[in-house]
Order: sequence, then C-alpha cells, then structure tokens
Amino acid sequence: QAFFGQKPLPLHTPIAGQLSLHPAMAAPGTKPAMESSVIRENEALKAKLLELKSKLSELEDVGGSPVSGRSRGTLQDAEAMKRENMQLKKRMREMEGQTALRSPQRGVNKTPSPERTRSPVVTTGLSPTATREKLLLKEENAQLKKRVKELEDETSQQKTRINDLEAAAVKGATAIKEKAALATENQQLRAENSRLSLRARTVSPEQLRMSITSEGSPAKGSLQIKEPMTLSHSVGSLPADVSRQQPQADILARARQREPLLKRSTDMPVEMQHRAIESAKAALMSNSDFTAVADAIKAGFQQSYGSAWQCVVGLDAHTGFSVWRSNEAYLNVTFGEVKIILFKAGPEPRAELVAKARAEAVVVRESTMSYEMQAHAIERGRQALGSFIRFNDMVKGIREDIQTAYGGVWQCVVAEEGHVAFSFRHLDAPYLYIAFGKVCMIMLKAGHLPPSELLALASMQEPEILGCTLQPPVEQHALQCARAAFKQHQDFDAVAASVESGMSNGCGGAWEVVVGIDVHVGHPARAGADAFLEAKFGEVKLLVFQSQGGGHMPPAEIIARTVGMEAVITKSAMPPAMQQYAVQVAKSKFPQFDDFTPIAEATKDDMNSRWGGGWHCICGLDVHNGHRIRPLHDTYLEFTLGEVQVVLCKAMHLKQDEVLWMAKGADPHVVMSTMPSVEQHHALDAIRAALRQLHDFASVAEHAKEGMAKAHGGSWGCIVGLAVHCAHAGAARGKEHLEVTFGELQVSLFKAGAAETVADFIAKARGEEAVVKESTMQPPMQQHAIERTRQAIREHMQFAQVLHDVRQDFEASYGGKWHCVVVDELHAAIGVRRSDAPYVHLAFGRVGLVLAQAGQLATADIIQAAALEEPRVQNSTVSLAVQQCAIDAAKAALRSSTELATVADAVQEGVTKAFGGVWQCSLGVSAMQAHRVRPAAESYLEVAFGELTLILFEAWQDMRGDSIMVARTSGAEVKQSTMSPPMQQATIRFAQAAINRHDHFEEVARAVRSDAAKEFGGVWHVVAAECERSGLAAWPEGEARLQVAFGSVEVFAFKSGPEPHAGLLARAALGEVDVEETTMPLPMQERALGDAKAALAGANNFDQVAATLEDGFAQAYGGVWNCVVATEIDLAFRLQHSGPTYLHAIFGSVAVVLYQGGHASEAELLKLAKTGEVEVLNSSVAPNIKDCAIASAKAAFGTSKDFAGVAEAVAGALRRGFGGVWRCVVGLGVHFGSWARHGKEEYLEVKIGDLRMVALRTGAVSQADVIAAARGREPVVRAASVPPGVEPLALRSTRAALDRLDDLNTVAEEVKEVVTKTFGGVWQLLLGVDLQFGAALAPSSEAYLECSFGEVEMVLFQAGALDQADLIAAAKGMEPKVKDSTLPAKVQKDALLSAAKALQQHRTFTAIAEALRDQLTASCGGLWQCTAGCDAMYGYGLRPAPHRFVAVSFGELSVVMFRTAHASAADIISTAKGVEAEIIKSTVRDDVQQLALEKAQSELGLHTDFASLAGAVHEDLNKTCGGGWQCLAGLGVHYGCWVSMAPEAWLDVKYGELHMVMFRTSRHCSQSEIIDSAQTEQPIVRKTTLTKGQQTRAIQAALKMFGEHARFGDVAKAIREDFIGEYGGVWHVIIAVAEHAGFSVWPANEGYLNVLFGEIEMILFKAYTNWF
Repeated sequence: QAFFGQKPLPLHTPIAGQLSLHPAMAAPGTKPAMESSVIRENEALKAKLLELKSKLSELEDVGGSPVSGRSRGTLQDAEAMKRENMQLKKRMREMEGQTALRSPQRGVNKTPSPERTRSPVVTTGLSPTATREKLLLKEENAQLKKRVKELEDETSQQKTRINDLEAAAVKGATAIKEKAALATENQQLRAENSRLSLRARTVSPEQLRMSITSEGSPAKGSLQIKEPMTLSHSVGSLPADVSRQQPQADILARARQREPLLKRSTDMPVEMQHRAIESAKAALMSNSDFTAVADAIKAGFQQSYGSAWQCVVGLDAHTGFSVWRSNEAYLNVTFGEVKIILFKAGPEPRAELVAKARAEAVVVRESTMSYEMQAHAIERGRQALGSFIRFNDMVKGIREDIQTAYGGVWQCVVAEEGHVAFSFRHLDAPYLYIAFGKVCMIMLKAGHLPPSELLALASMQEPEILGCTLQPPVEQHALQCARAAFKQHQDFDAVAASVESGMSNGCGGAWEVVVGIDVHVGHPARAGADAFLEAKFGEVKLLVFQSQGGGHMPPAEIIARTVGMEAVITKSAMPPAMQQYAVQVAKSKFPQFDDFTPIAEATKDDMNSRWGGGWHCICGLDVHNGHRIRPLHDTYLEFTLGEVQVVLCKAMHLKQDEVLWMAKGADPHVVMSTMPSVEQHHALDAIRAALRQLHDFASVAEHAKEGMAKAHGGSWGCIVGLAVHCAHAGAARGKEHLEVTFGELQVSLFKAGAAETVADFIAKARGEEAVVKESTMQPPMQQHAIERTRQAIREHMQFAQVLHDVRQDFEASYGGKWHCVVVDELHAAIGVRRSDAPYVHLAFGRVGLVLAQAGQLATADIIQAAALEEPRVQNSTVSLAVQQCAIDAAKAALRSSTELATVADAVQEGVTKAFGGVWQCSLGVSAMQAHRVRPAAESYLEVAFGELTLILFEAWQDMRGDSIMVARTSGAEVKQSTMSPPMQQATIRFAQAAINRHDHFEEVARAVRSDAAKEFGGVWHVVAAECERSGLAAWPEGEARLQVAFGSVEVFAFKSGPEPHAGLLARAALGEVDVEETTMPLPMQERALGDAKAALAGANNFDQVAATLEDGFAQAYGGVWNCVVATEIDLAFRLQHSGPTYLHAIFGSVAVVLYQGGHASEAELLKLAKTGEVEVLNSSVAPNIKDCAIASAKAAFGTSKDFAGVAEAVAGALRRGFGGVWRCVVGLGVHFGSWARHGKEEYLEVKIGDLRMVALRTGAVSQADVIAAARGREPVVRAASVPPGVEPLALRSTRAALDRLDDLNTVAEEVKEVVTKTFGGVWQLLLGVDLQFGAALAPSSEAYLECSFGEVEMVLFQAGALDQADLIAAAKGMEPKVKDSTLPAKVQKDALLSAAKALQQHRTFTAIAEALRDQLTASCGGLWQCTAGCDAMYGYGLRPAPHRFVAVSFGELSVVMFRTAHASAADIISTAKGVEAEIIKSTVRDDVQQLALEKAQSELGLHTDFASLAGAVHEDLNKTCGGGWQCLAGLGVHYGCWVSMAPEAWLDVKYGELHMVMFRTSRHCSQSEIIDSAQTEQPIVRKTTLTKGQQTRAIQAALKMFGEHARFGDVAKAIREDFIGEYGGVWHVIIAVAEHAGFSVWPANEGYLNVLFGEIEMILFKAYTNWF
C-alpha cells in the first residue's frame, strides 16, 4: 500500500461485499482451503519476485546501462511487501489456533438471532478481524500479480534491448569487413572504368557495350555500403506519418530528440544560423505548443538583431508558406517532423528610413570634387535630408542649390541604398557619391562623350555637306580621308593630322583641318573660295581649307617633288668612285621615305657598310639648313636635289657598335682555352652570331652566355671588352674556359661555379621573418604553423626533413591528412587544388612552405569528372522509357551544371514532364551517399556516373490535401485582424479562392500573396497551415494583418516592408507598362520597352537590368547610354539628356529611365562661361596680346549665339590689334582637335569656365621671315652639356649674327668659327627651322647644346675623334713633331723611324703600338710601352723611367713611347697595397663586405699577378662565406664584365689603379633558363603508378609545354589542364628545381608520376579523396 500510494484501510472498517461462512461448513481442527491457497500463492509470488530481482540485476550487468529508477523503486517496494506478508502470515496462524479452541461442536445448531436473519452472513469459523485481514491479503496479492506482470514486461524489454545491441555489434563488424572489401573492389572498378574510358575514345559505343558485357560488370542490384552525405533533392522531404489527433506537446517532445536539418533555401550567415538553431532548441525544451515556441524564437532574435523578425512553427507535412524576406536573413530548419521558418521582413517605411538617416554620419563612397565643393555638397545634402521626406523634393533642392553655386548642368539622384541601380558617365567632371545610413545621394556635373565614342559614331554616318568650294574630286578625296581617319584614330587631333596628311599627299599644298562636335566648334573666316569644305558626320563636324598665307610645305610633298631630278654637286672632296656611290645611294632613299630623318639614317647606314663606320648625313631644305662641318680628308660631299640639300662626311670616332662591326669581319684568335673542341666550336659560333646581330658589349655577352647555357646547360659567365689589361680568376670550372679575340675585341667565356645549396638557403632563412603570402587558417593555427616551421628550419638542413617534421606535427595536433611542400621560392611553382580546409603559404626569405589539410573535392570537379563517364544502371524497376529519359536528362545536366542540386532538379523536372506523377531525385557521390526512400511499386532507378550515383523514384502521395478538401466546405472564422473591412473581405475572398483551386499549402499561400500584392501593392507575407500544427510570432506594427481559419486550415496574411528586387522584377515583367515621358522615335521606343521587359524577366536585381539595357543600346545605337532602375516611389531624378533619346516608363511598381548622355546647348555654355574663371593653360604670346584675346572673348560671350561667332570676333580683334594671320578655335576642351602650324612664340590656350579657346598666328615662309621673327627672341635652351663658357658665348654670338645677317648658312659659319677659335677642337653647328630638317648625328655627350630662337633651332656639338684607319692614313704623309723627349738622340731617331714604318704597315692603333713596343724592346732592352691615338681625345698618366720617354705627333695622330718604371702587374699590385679601398658599388651585407675587404687586403702583399690574386680571394670567400663566389682583378679603365650574379651579392672596389669585383653567382638567373636547358635533357622516371600511355602522354606534354612557356607555374597549369581534359578527375602538378624542393603528397593509388628533366623535377598525381 505504501508502494501504490494508497491509504491503508483500518481493520475495523467493514469491507463491502464481505461474506462469512458458517462454522458448521468448515472442518474442525484444519485450515480452511481458502487460507492455504492464499498463503501458497503469496509465497509463490515472493519467490517470483526474488527471481525477477536477480534477472534484472543480471540484465543491468549485461546491458551496460543501469535499470531505470522506476524499476529499482519497484524492487525495493517488493521486498518491503514480502516482509509485511510474513508478519501477516504468522499472525494469521496464531489467530487460527485461538479460533479453533473457541469454536462449538460440529452438528450443534443454534437458532440464528433476528439480527442475523436481517443481514445473512456466511461464517467460516474465523473472527471478523481475521477475515478482514485475509481479504486484505488477497487484494494485496492481486496488486502483486499486476506488479509482477509489469516487471516481466520490463524484463522482456531489457532482453530485447540486449538483443538489439548484440545484433548491432555483429552488424557493425560485418559492415566494417564489407566496407574494406568494397573499398578494394571500388578501386579495381575505378581502374577498370579508366581503362574502358580510354577504349571508349577509340571504339564505337556498340563495341564498348559488347566489351563490358564480355569482360564482366558488377552484379545488378548489389548494395555497396558507403559513408553518408547530405543529398541535394529536387523536391521536399516525404510527409511524416503523424497522427492528426496527437497533441502539440507530444509532437514537440519527439522533436526535442531529433537533430536539426537545414533546408537548402536557408540564406543566413553561419554565425547567425548557429544562434538561431540554439534558440530553437531552447524554445522547444521550454514550451509545449507551437505558438509559444515561435514567440520565444522571435523575441530572442528581435532582441539580438533588431525588429521585423517573423517566425513560423508547424508540422513539416502540414505547413505551407510564401514570404518576402531580407537578404541573408532566412532560416528553414526541421527537427524531425517539426518545421521552423525564421526570417526578417523588408526595410522600414520611408519616414522611418529618413528619420534614421538624419542621425547617421555621412560616408563618402566616391568623389572627384575639390575639398570645398565636396563640403558644400555634403552640407546641402544634409539640409535637404532634414527638410524633406520625399526623395523628389530632396533632389530638386540639392540640384538647384549646386547649379546656382557652381554653374553648369548638374545631375542628382537620391534613393534607398540597395533599391536603385545607376550608371553615369562623368569623365573628369565633378562627381560625388555619399550615403547617410541607407539613403544614398549621387551628384555630378553633366559629362560629355569621349572623342573615341564620337568618332566611332561618326564613322557610321553619312556626311552632310554644309558648305564647299572644292572641286568634286578634291571633295570626295577629303571625305574619304575623313572616313578612314574616323575608323583608325581615337582622338580629334590624330584625325585632323591624318586628314591633313591625306590632303597634302593627294592634292598638294598646305592644308588646315579642324575636327570637333557640331555644337561645340567655332572657327574664323575661311580661306579662298576655291579651297574650303565644311561637312557634318552625325555630331562631328569637319573643316578642311587651304592656308591663305602659305605656311611650310610638308616634307613628304617636298620629297615627292625630287623624284626624277638630277643631283647638282655643290661641293665635293671625295674620290670619284665614292662620290658616284654616295649620290646613287642617297637618291635611292628618296622614293622609299616621306621624311628627311629616315633618308639621312638610311644613307648613313649604307655608307658605313660600304666604306666603314663614322659617317654623318644631313638632309633638309636648302633654304632652311645651315651647317659647318670639318670632315676627314677625301670624305666630304654636298649636293642638291631640287630644294633638298644632302651633306655626307666622315667625322666620328668609333663607338661600341662600330667596334663590333669591325670585329665581326675579323678572324678569331684563341688566346687560351680549356674547353673540349665541341664546346669551343659552339662558343665561337655563339659569339659570331652575337657580333652579327647586336650593337653593344653587354648584349653580346648576354647572347653568348645564353647560347652556351642552352647548348650545354649550367650557368655561364661572359666578359666582352677591349683586348688590354683584362684579368680574372675563380670564374672557370674544370676545362670550360675560353679567351678569344676578334681584332681589338676580347671575349672571355667560362662556366660559373656551383650555386647556393639547400643548406645555404635554410641557413639564411633562419634569420628571416615569416611572411604569410596566403592563408585560410584561424590565427592560432596559423601561428602554430609559423612557430613549428621556424623550429624545423633551425633543426634541419634539408627541405625533406623540414616538411616531414611540420606535416607529422600537424597530423598529430589536428588530425586528418595534411599536404606539405617546401621549396625555393625563386625556382618553384606550386599548384595544389584544395577545398575550404585550412591552408597557409609561408615564406622565410627564399624558403617557402605550403601546408594544407586534405579536403574533399569541389562539387564542380566531381560533376566535371562524372560528365565524362558512361552511365551504369545498378538497380531499376522502371520502364526502359523512363530509364532512358532520366539518363539523357542527367547527361545534359552534368555537362552544363556545377551544382548537384541543379542536376537533380533537371532530372526530376524532365521525368515529371514526360511521365507525370510525383517524382523524387537525389544525387551524390557513391562513396558518400546513404538514402532511405519509400518508392511506389515498380518506380525505382539507381544509376552510377563514375563516382556519382543518381536515385530516382516515384513517391507515395501525401495526405495534405485532406485538410484543404475539408476546408473548402468550411466557413471563414476570423481569429484576429487589424485590416480595414474592405481589405479583410478581399483577403478572405482571395484565401477561399486559393483553397478551392489548390491542393497544397504552398500553392495556397503563394496564390493569396500574389492576389493581395496585386490588389493592395506592397510586400505581403502569407502562411497556410493546419490548425494546431503551426504557431506564428510575426505580427508587425501596422494595420494590415489577418488570421483566419477555414475548418482545420489557418491562413496568416500580413503586409510588411518593400519587396526584394527579384520579386519586384518578376511582377514587373508580367505587368502592364505605362510610358510616363519619352522623346524617342517609335521604333527605338518599342525596342526599349521590349528589351526592358526581357531584362526584367531575366534579372535578379536592379543593377543587372540597368547594365543589360545600357550595353544593348550602346551596341545598337552607339554612344554612352545611362539607365536608372528603381521602385517607382524610390526614384527621384533630374537628368540632362541629348535629343530624341529619353524614355521614362513604369512596369508595375518598377520605374525604368533610359537616355543617352547629352550636352548643353552652345547658348547655355556661352552664358555660363561669361562669368567663368579664366585659366591660362599654355601661352607664348606677349601679355598685351593675351589680355586682348581674353577680353574680346568675354565680350563675344555676351553678344554671340554660337562658338563660331566668338572665334571670329577674337581672331578679328587680334588681326586688327597686332597684325599677321591669326586663327582661333573655341569649344569644349575635351571635344575638339585642330591641326595648324604656328610659331612657338605666337600661341595662346586658355580655359574660360568649361570652354577652351586657342588663338595662334601662323609661322613665316622664308629665311628672311624666319630670321626676322627670331630677332629679339630670348633663347630657350633645351639641352646643354658643354664646358663652362661655351653656352653664353654661343648664345650671344648667335643672337648678334641673327641681328646682322639674313642667311642661315652665314650665321652658322660665323657662330661656329667664334666657338672654334675660343675653345679649340672640332665643333659642328646646325641651324634651321623646327621640323624642316633631319640629321643622323652622334655628337660627344660632353659637348652638346640645343636651343631655339623663336622658330629657329640651333644644335652645337663637338665631334669626336676620327676613325683609326682615317687618322693613320692622314698621318702617313705628315712630318713627325716631337712634343717631349728624354731619349738619347740616336735612340730617338731610331724610334721615329720605327714609328713612321709602323704607320705604313698597320691600320689600327693597337697594331702600331705593339709593333713599336716589340721593336724598342728588341733594340734597346727593358720593358717598353707604346700608346698610339688621336691627340684630341687622348690623355695618359704613366710613370716612365728616367731618360726613357718621347711623345711625337704625326698630324692629329700622337705616339708616346717610354720604358716603364713599374708597368708590371706586380708593381700595380704592390702600389695598391698601401692604398685605401674605394667602394664603387656594394649589395652585400656589412659583415660580408668587411670580411671580403680584409681578405683582399691580406692577399695584395702575397701575389705578383692579377690571376693568382683573384684566385686567392675567390678561394678565401668560398671557404668563409659559402660557395658560388667569383673574383675579377685588373686595371679598372680597361675592364668590363657581364656575369649572372645572385641578388644582394656584389662588391665592386678599387685600390688606386687596381680594380677588383667580387660577386656570388646564381645558378640560374630565371626560370626560363632552367626550362630551356631542360628541353635538351633525357627524361628520367623516378617513380610512377601511371599506365604506359599516361606516362608517355605526361612526358610529351611536359616537353611540349617547356617549349611554349617560360615560367614553372604556366607549365604546371597547362599539363594539369591537359590531364583533366583527357582522363577526368582532379590532377595536381608540381614543377620545381630538383635540389631546391621537397615534396610530401598523398596521391591516389593509380595516379602518380615523378620524373626528372635535367635539373627540373615534375610531380604529377591524381588527388586522393580522403572522406574519413
């Protein structure tokens, strides 16, 4: 009784229905039968209780989980009951003994008392107390029986649970074994599939099917146990079989035990999703009905994320919804059978939006305004925001204020951000885009079309002739030139130049051309009546007229007139043969070119080729060219062809290109070689090729070095220079060194030493800071990667050891498989496909590390691979027609889609359209897919496409239609409403109609929402669901909400903020169009409306619509089109448009404004310019001329109606005031171009407001006019590098000569003589009009002056020494003149005779010097030196021995002979020992620099020649600073080098005359060198698991890409794309220098290749899909 919670009955309480037996009916002295049976039953129950207790204890041990608290309580109560029963039993026996002693004799009858007859009772011989106790015991036994039965049931349940656990364990072990077996089988099948795919490309489909059938395929219907993945379904989940009578509390209780499942339509940030799911779980745990759950979730989100959140809770199978929501604020999740919809409604109303914006700070998004203008615009925008609510009012106020303040035509747009799209062309005009919270404002000054677009439009227009006095052929020629120029050029100036050139070439004479926009061009009075054309091409106007005052004839026309003329030789000092050749060469160049400069250059090149280097050529107009040149003997020629004068002479010392030209004709002389004969032959060929092609020493060295690297691999160094005093050491390696001379040119070619090792890179990396180049890791993990990499770099000296430590540490710390690559950043490219798994790319100096966790393949890669596979039917119960339809739809979708959901939708839609019914489709990776479906009979299909598995089945129909069917006959019951009566009645009518038409809740909700939006506008939300199956907490503030029930179906409808763009555009595309305003022609208007409808139907936001319309109309009609798309109430605008190109149309609630950017009229622009500020852009006129032009322009702005009138007024005022021929052009600065010659000092360009004005006076036409114009002009020096005193003297002399003389030749001669007499040397002077002469000159860089006096240009320079052969030839007949001598008379005489003899025998300075040196050494003994050279360019600083020196000259040739006091290398090194080091250039670290200087200083006293000195320093540096160091030593003035050095490893130092260079060579300068050398290497396969065909294809692809690309990354990308296209799947390729990279990858078993191409290592592998 204590256990059951019942109150014990008192013993004296009578028990209803109690019977008592008469004593005579019981046997005397024995227990009654009832009592014995009860006791036995009680004892049996007790025994059974003990047995159950034991079993339950065993079950607890076996089941692994304790028995429930309820079971334990039951056992304890049973023990207590047992003890109580034992006490009752003992007491009952005692009572039975007492009763037997008091009972009467058997057979004695007594008459019953009257009381007993009234209440007959049968007695048993027991006392009433004992009887009651017995009855209580029987009742207790009944309760015990019931409890025993319950315990037996619980025991049975425990046994069932144990059996289930054992079965699950067995099943799990079996599944693991089967999975391992299937994994092996799947690998075999994939290999077989790859083989069959290769065969499929070469055999027919029928042969392939026969092959598959014969070779065997997996058994049909075999089940493969794979890992689960989330499927992408084309339809919703199957309805849960939930009893409609279950209470909400029970449904929510079951939901609490289920895990949440996000639907595909969820659009919410991940962090917000987690918050929402946690809120939903908490609400489910704490509430027992749907509405309370919805209220709790909504309240929590509104507190955290603001207002306007709505929540719907209901049964997944019995709730439909159709809502508008904000972007990234929608959640659709199910907990078992319970669905929860959480979303945020649209934005606030306009008044609330503006009120919030007033409190926001301004944000400047984009601006081209000045600071003051921007501040004014922002202040005006804030004032408008505070004064108005409507955007139209704001726009009007802002535009009027800014237009008044700054003038011009302004555009303004105010809109809600996110609900407007705009695209304006503002060019360089002021532009401002600001935002106050969600209210954005755009202010800009009306821009203008760029010239390129105007010209493109003009090229398609027919010309309109406005005025013409040209002859018809000339007119047609001008129009053709204009059309061609419009198509070829992008700006007006280039068009004008092209048309002028075409007119001058085709018609002769000097022509002027002006090109500009029709409304923006003004021009003065035209030329004569016979030479004028004015035409219009659309908006572009063309003016062509012939100059009145003549001007200068273009060079092309002057040159054309020389054809057929005979040369008239005016002066010559050439031999007849050379003169004839020179005239023929020069005349042959005139028909080939149309300018003087290329004629002069080509003539000069031919003379250099035929008669050696050093030639000059001057070509120009005879009347415009002044010159004075002192030529070599017999090398001067001057002749004329008509008006053109040509001067040829030889007066220049050799430059590098001329030295090389001489060297390429000389035979090579091998000074020293340790190369094999084959390499030596290749080296000489490479040097000869460089000499033939190149023109400077550095290029020759680079070409020779690259040629040897390509032919023989490795890193090569090359030194090119003169053949004197060049010493080097440490550069050669083994037998690979060559020194060769070509005449005076010496080339030293050698193979450089080894580059830095991996240990060197790692050693340097230890002191470098970590640089994170790319990372997707969380900061703690990223820091861990940096620290672990730094530790590995400190501990190891090889890349492989570093990557092994880092990878092993990350796999132990974070689990999973990790990829790790360590490379030399300079010589490696890494291409690793990764998912969103953690990834980091670090760099420590040149050591780079990439660490990435192996992630699953991207969906797009899986689909791409599946599209190449043949379908394999694994299970099917559908008809062949359905099966073929599904496979065809899947193939098409796999080729065109990148998402699994899109493919599933396509298959489901295709089968449903073809066969009807409710079809479900799921698609996933077969290795990751688990599915549980309930298909209808004979409607299941399972097909594999490679790794993808497609499942299609026809689902059982759900029962949601029952509730809707009942609702059709039920009346409407309004539960709550804030609508007006008419709106409420209309909404109920919409709901009733939707219920009558549709069978699904979603369709009902969608129909009601559509009808309400059409009827009342705005954004509506509708939820349809079964009563008691959903809860709603979504009632916004306002007067438009309704909850109405139709039987068991409830409809919730309410109105909220603005619709999203997609919904607005969809409704707008279906709605009627209303044209508000337009100036378009009817065909253009119809096209615009049609394009707008198409754009609205196909776009998801306003920006896409605007961009589509702009691009379409720009392509169709040209020009720049602007488009504004917004909701009708959100758009306010004031736009300036041009002509008939404007359309404002309303599509439902969406407004579209389309127009072509226009221009203000001339009158409006002139009115604005009248008060505009004046800005002088360019001026070379006197101040009084400038003031007159500006004043007359401003006066004309007020009286003229167009630009032409202004231009004519200004030109007239200048002609009257200052004389001459003045021209004037007026227009917008960006919209006109002109082509007119003018004097440099007679040009004015100003900007007045938005207008630009150019006024100019045309140049003179004769020498006298040119000189007259130049008089009084201040000289303008453009370039000057002359000695002190030359510049002022030359300028002063030129000005004086111009004032006295009228001929340019005479002026040139006079100035040249003054400079030559004052400063000596060979001076040249050119004098002429700008652009009227061409010359090919090579003046000395230290004596050059270029200046101008008005239009007269002057070039003064000092020519270099003559070429060696010419100087020697001139010196042969000269008497020697001794300048200085300390020789004895006899020795001096012998020396002079030897010098004269050497001049007769040799043609180079070096040969003369060597012959004299050998002769004097043999005859006089000692170490003699000899130097020969041009006296004007020669200097020496030598220490001759006493009484052993002579300096003599033969004309301009000087010869110095002396016996040296210390000319040997030992003396030079000895002298350098005591000299302080002078650092010329250094890129090494300070410690390395100090060490190198100490080593060099210590070796100076130990060596007597340059080679051993350089070698010793080279060895010391390699020992102390690592390998790769080179050293060169020699005399600095005679030394040049070209080497491939490592970055930051170069030291150039001088010790007096001794020059030393120490540098560290880089093994390769670039990736292109490594790739070039790899092309000639034989590939070596290190390891592969590819088939023979795949291996061959990989090697061939690599060799091909080496020839096409110069960077590792491009090669790797090309090979990877080739393999993906050929074999499918996801492949990775790594290209790197073998000794500079370490790799640790995890490839698939059947796809790996490691191959060497010389120094390049290539890793190719197929990605391994590690789904664990």
